[in-house]
Amino acid sequence: GKRTRKRVAKEDRKNLRLWAEGARETILSPHLDAYQIAKDQGRRQERKMLKKICREFHARVSWRVKDHEEPVLKEWDPNALQDVEVLSEEEEAAKVARVDELDARIRRWFTYRLRKIRKSKRSNKEVDPRKDPYSVLMATLSGVTAPPKALQAYQQFMRESYEEKVAPIVAERWEQEKNDNSKLSERTKEPKAGFRAAVARQVFADLAAEERKAIGDRAKKEGADAKESYSASLKAPPSQTPEARQRCIDGVADFVGPILQGLFAHTGLHATLIMGGPIPMFGGEIRTLHVSYGRNRTVLGPHWPQWDKPRFAEVTKFMIEYLHTAYTPQECAQSALNAAPDLSGAPYTFNDVSGDDSDSGSDSDSDSDSSSSDSEDEAEDERPPHSE
Repeated sequence: GKRTRKRVAKEDRKNLRLWAEGARETILSPHLDAYQIAKDQGRRQERKMLKKICREFHARVSWRVKDHEEPVLKEWDPNALQDVEVLSEEEEAAKVARVDELDARIRRWFTYRLRKIRKSKRSNKEVDPRKDPYSVLMATLSGVTAPPKALQAYQQFMRESYEEKVAPIVAERWEQEKNDNSKLSERTKEPKAGFRAAVARQVFADLAAEERKAIGDRAKKEGADAKESYSASLKAPPSQTPEARQRCIDGVADFVGPILQGLFAHTGLHATLIMGGPIPMFGGEIRTLHVSYGRNRTVLGPHWPQWDKPRFAEVTKFMIEYLHTAYTPQECAQSALNAAPDLSGAPYTFNDVSGDDSDSGSDSDSDSDSSSSDSEDEAEDERPPHSE
């Protein structure tokens, strides 16, 4: 059988490999998935997640515990007050240095583990982001769509020189076609796309070989550049500018509506997505929005948020209370659109999700902690839901 080497005791090791083995690892391991998601969202989100993990680590493991010592973990209560140690200047400096060292070590631990996971899942081969369904799906929320296929050489010629070299010949041959073909309807005043393309093919074929090749090469290059740009967009972390985030917020209903509809179709369960945070178009004010799918069997057939608006308003108000503990005033201010107009009284609407009126639809609202459910308009099937 396979020989196994006896594990060297921690105090006898000459390096820090496997330093987290044991109790420390039970703190770090549960955060692997969340850290991966944060890392994919960009450096800022990764730093926020790392700070959160490090706070828990240092709250449960004293900085005085040596690397080879197995710590007795303290209970973790994120709402508990931190113990304040009275330290001398030397001890304070030692604590700061030790905490900084452990923070850097924790980040390396996550980096190594994630790299190892990717290697095992992908055999250390880079996956084409265009073939990653998740990357493609999330890109649509940012307005990134797959480029069209590269143009054929004659299509490139049409795009570059239609008015100058193709349109006059199309007009001439169209007049001839109308004179020769009595079956053409009087309503057919303009040549269709197929007719124009056929003429362009003939004109293109009459060009010199060198010119045809140059046009074809440009078509291939533009197609390749578009693919490369699309792949780069899929690989890039989400933009965190207020403008980019507002564009994504505007597209939430159209993006998630079909997903909720699919969940309903496959599970038979009603679904509601509630999101909230600083909304750029409202100056970074903390608000919520929600999208629902499914209607009840009463005469009016409302969605859950419409069924009892005062009670649902309590749900969103409760969420807003929570959100105020998740964002600092500085983060809210940084989320505001530059020179944003006062839109506090403007309607904020999402397109309705198409579906069977008897049991499906969508509803989305933007609620602030100062808004009242009584001010919302009734959402009907024939128009998008509306909120203030």
